[in-house]
Amino acid sequence: MLFYRSSLPLSRQTLQYGTGVVGRHRRQTGSEERALPAGMQAPMTLAYPKNGETFA
Repeated sequence: MLFYRSSLPLSRQTLQYGTGVVGRHRRQTGSEERALPAGMQAPMTLAYPKNGETFA
């Protein structure tokens, strides 16, 4: 299991928007079966660039 700690000041609207973007991308690419739901992937997607980290 992977743990990643980060704190982001996100509004509910921003989180809902990010979740929608991730969900639409998953449907378009046919990769809807993931370990994390879109609602949990969205904050991680936003936290990585904020902390200056790469996905590698």
